[in-house]
Amino acid sequence: MLQQQSEQRTARKRICKYIREGTIDVALGLLQEAYPAVLKSDPIVFQLRCRQFVELVCLANKESIAAVVPNDDRQLTQPQGGILPQNKTDDMMDVDDSRSPALLSLSSITNAPRSQRHIRFGQLGNVQNMDHAQLVRVLLEYGRQLQADYGTSSSAIVREGLVHTFSLLAYANPAQSPVAGLLDPAAREPLANLVEMAIVASENAPRMSALECISRQTGAILSELSGRRNGAASLISLKHDFIHVPDSKGR
Repeated sequence: MLQQQSEQRTARKRICKYIREGTIDVALGLLQEAYPAVLKSDPIVFQLRCRQFVELVCLANKESIAAVVPNDDRQLTQPQGGILPQNKTDDMMDVDDSRSPALLSLSSITNAPRSQRHIRFGQLGNVQNMDHAQLVRVLLEYGRQLQADYGTSSSAIVREGLVHTFSLLAYANPAQSPVAGLLDPAAREPLANLVEMAIVASENAPRMSALECISRQTGAILSELSGRRNGAASLISLKHDFIHVPDSKGR
């Protein structure tokens, strides 16, 4: 039992580590293999996939994205029931010229065919080592699949989430745009915490070990007592007196 809990904790931490590093598709692949029940939660899967799209934009934005959009993606047509009609794009993204280079890659996603398919996660490959043109192709294909899977969602939150995510491509330099906050790596942390809680719930197991629970509770008690000016509590260091393990020299 203890070994199983240890293995589960290791797997959980590994998945969350990938999310915190921005390697979302790898985390999704591990979830699909080890915790398929978690992927039954559409909101979690949607947020993870949108975050992976953002991570791809972060990588591709090191050079001009529009400059390497494949020729067959440069045809601007009106979306067929797409989530971004032209007036919506203009209103939300403050772009006046619908034929500006920045919108070429955006239209290639929002005009995507609406065919759904089974998704096998963990198949993106090592995007860090892709050349820029290949990376942009992966980015556009990933966006097309997001559009195909969620573009007709009955949830207004999901549809607006897509608009918000795809709006990164409405600007020549997303990192200096009004939606640059989407690129902030700090956004990975709450997502990792959300996935961790979902995994724990699927395991029906405590989120932390008994020792960690005791440590946190003791820390909270000491903090409370110190706040009340308890002199004895102020002299106790949880880390040094209880957690620190001396080395061979007794330090």
